[in-house]
Amino acid sequence: MRFREPFERILARRRIKAKIEKEIREEIEMHIAERTEWLVEQGADMKSARKRAEALFGNQSTIAGDCRQMGYEREGRMNNARFLGSLVQDVRYALRSFRRQPGFHIALVATLALGIGANVSVFSVVDALLLRPLAFSHPEQLISIRSYNPENGNSSQETPFVRAVEFAANSDFVDIGFSSTRSVVRTDGAAPQHVGVTGVSDNLFNILGVNAAIGRSIVPGDDHVVVLSDQLFRRWGSDTALLGTDIVLDDELFTVIGVMPSWFRYPSPRSGRAWVPMGAAGRFGTTVARGAQLIGRMTDGINEEVAQQQTDALVAGMEDLPQFDYNAFQITPLEESRANGDLSKALWTVLGAVSIMLFVAIINAVNLLLARSVTRTRELAIRLSVGGSKTRIIRQLSTETILQSAMGGILGVALVWLSLDVLVAMLPSEILLTAVRDITVDGRTYLYTFGLSVGVGLLAGLLPSITIVRALGTGNLGAMGSSRTGTGFWKKWGQPLVITEVAMSVLLLFAAGLLGKSFLNIVNVDPGFDPDKVIVASLQLSGSRYDDDSARLSFFQELKSHISGLPGVTGVSRALGAPPGSNFRFPVALETEDGGLIPGEMPNVLNFAQVDSEYFDAFGSKVVAGRLFSNSDVPSERSTVIDLDLATKLWGDESPIGRRFRVNDETSWVTVIGVIEELQLGGLDWRASADFSMFSPINPARSPRFMQILIGTDGNTNAVAETSRKAISEIDPLQPIWQLGPLSVPMGQAIHRNKFYGIVMTVFAAVALGLTGIGVFGLLAFAVAQQRRDLSVRMALGARARTLVAGIVTRGLALAVVGCVLGLAVSLTFSKILAGFLFETRPTDLSVLAGVSFLVLTTSGLACFIPARRALRIDPARVLMEE
Repeated sequence: MRFREPFERILARRRIKAKIEKEIREEIEMHIAERTEWLVEQGADMKSARKRAEALFGNQSTIAGDCRQMGYEREGRMNNARFLGSLVQDVRYALRSFRRQPGFHIALVATLALGIGANVSVFSVVDALLLRPLAFSHPEQLISIRSYNPENGNSSQETPFVRAVEFAANSDFVDIGFSSTRSVVRTDGAAPQHVGVTGVSDNLFNILGVNAAIGRSIVPGDDHVVVLSDQLFRRWGSDTALLGTDIVLDDELFTVIGVMPSWFRYPSPRSGRAWVPMGAAGRFGTTVARGAQLIGRMTDGINEEVAQQQTDALVAGMEDLPQFDYNAFQITPLEESRANGDLSKALWTVLGAVSIMLFVAIINAVNLLLARSVTRTRELAIRLSVGGSKTRIIRQLSTETILQSAMGGILGVALVWLSLDVLVAMLPSEILLTAVRDITVDGRTYLYTFGLSVGVGLLAGLLPSITIVRALGTGNLGAMGSSRTGTGFWKKWGQPLVITEVAMSVLLLFAAGLLGKSFLNIVNVDPGFDPDKVIVASLQLSGSRYDDDSARLSFFQELKSHISGLPGVTGVSRALGAPPGSNFRFPVALETEDGGLIPGEMPNVLNFAQVDSEYFDAFGSKVVAGRLFSNSDVPSERSTVIDLDLATKLWGDESPIGRRFRVNDETSWVTVIGVIEELQLGGLDWRASADFSMFSPINPARSPRFMQILIGTDGNTNAVAETSRKAISEIDPLQPIWQLGPLSVPMGQAIHRNKFYGIVMTVFAAVALGLTGIGVFGLLAFAVAQQRRDLSVRMALGARARTLVAGIVTRGLALAVVGCVLGLAVSLTFSKILAGFLFETRPTDLSVLAGVSFLVLTTSGLACFIPARRALRIDPARVLMEE
């Protein structure tokens, strides 16, 4: 019977075509006959009248073709009307079904909404960060130009300003703009504040093809003007009266001339929130750009390959800059420069995880539909027996599921509206910096949700619909309810679905377990000091008011003296290198003077900090050997204090005091004067094979604008932080504070990414595990319902309840074990993807494997036990009587 339907459709089309051809022939013949009759009445003979009538009628083939087309269009309209009518009937039928069993449909819609909503939330993030094209004019022509060393493959985002100007002046195949970002101080507001300002060439906004939303952007000839970002404009009150007024940045007046659109994101994570013109000398305000970031727009007819070739030819004619290792240029599409490889990998991994969770939700929906199918067998069998079309029934059942999925999509979007802000707030700052637009729900999100809902509805609805209709094809009203049919149905579809659902859950749980254990390992790292007892104050002094070393040194010395006398302070230090984010880290090869370690044998990353004599007092560090720095130590003497780990690595159990080593084949040797207990300056999640630290004395006669003050306390950090803030304000009321608070805050922010991945994966895994439990329960309940007759017979013959329960639970657990083994095999195969996110956790960690297996099997066992217990409530006499 199933082979007859395609032939019936072909015959139906042939009948319609024959009908249209017949109507056309009859219509043409009628017109010619009427004209012939009229000509005969006018006196013409029949033969000549017929010819004359045909000639007056026109080309019959052409007219027949036009009529044929109109006939097909009419049939199409009628078919569309019939289709829309049947679709309306299908929707009404689905709504009546919803009213009959609201609990079932609510459970199904909630399941799909959970999967769709989570998927749409993550898609919104991935879309804003990776997929959405740059919102500039012809973004495919925009390129990022990085300084490059072809010998070692390393590159630098910044190019010396003189080289950038030379390259831009001689390039006729790419329009080049450049920028440089610095932090300045605004002092004309209610309180001094830092403002990230990007100096740009006067052609940069024209290259990007972006105009200001209010006022205008920077054009050639501008000087001491500023364009604000929409975020900064709103922070300063959103008052358009600000345009045309002067603001004070680093003690210089800048006129506000425009505000950029709210969607505008400068294509660099290091960009500031305001833009000022940077002249040919590289000066913007009191700041002089030492290096610049280059952005270009290729001229018409130029592609990336040609641009790279012409760039190489142009650079070949330039002189190499001394003390600069990157004298070539590397061209990449600007689109590719907005997110690094690690970030892209992490986001795609999260999207893959939530897609697995959605797949589990789809399987769970299929489970619910299969379990419900038993209650509809009589209704569907009757419809088939009275001549109902299989295709129409399948379409009707699929319409139900698509409608349920659409409701799930609507509810999922509502969940996204409620949860997206929470998700964005959880995102690490380094991820948010790469967004080219705001992460929000917009037209692209709605389109994605619509497509996802329709796809999910089809996937979840077609299999149950087709299977049910085929099972009822014999016309036997009890086909689906019979033991033999139900058992075969269970083996064919139910068992594979249980195995697949368990395997997918195991995959998510394994990933969540690895990331969770990794995060716990990070949290339990001993940094060598108590971050809650150390305060860090980061200050960047004004370049105009503190324009030389003596002025800056005077400020910091006065500040140290003032804070040292505050209650609860145990030590105050001036340093460059407070953990975790401001340390200088670089790959090294260490060599001892006696040749104890061969250069290159220890590729590593070394933490380096310039500190004064009170640095270690602030951390409460203990001296293991030798001494710490004194005020008489100067950097030119090349003395250093190292941690115990590094001393042990270089000289084992021998005394390191007075010994020398060097870094990366430097000609000068560094002398060890002291060893301290290990300090974890790289942050808690530093992933090198070891974390070694070395310290050099800060130059007492010089001071950069940016400096950190480390304050050791007796534990009352809030009170000390407040009094320290007042001390800074008393010394200079116009000096803003970049950062002031317990060191535990930046230490916690350094592991924000690990925390985010762990939480997100755990939530997805927990939802998947819950859906798996529900799905296993639903399918086993379905299987038990199909085997009511067999169970009744066995109970009537005296089978023990414990035996029946054990049999059902054993069959369910056997499927869970197969799914668990399959899931673990897949997890171990793909666990290498997570290796870069793990800290002191192996991708094949046995404890995680054991924990995941125990959790999944326990959940599956409980899901199996409930239907098994319900089977004992079957009344054998009643079931056998019904049969």
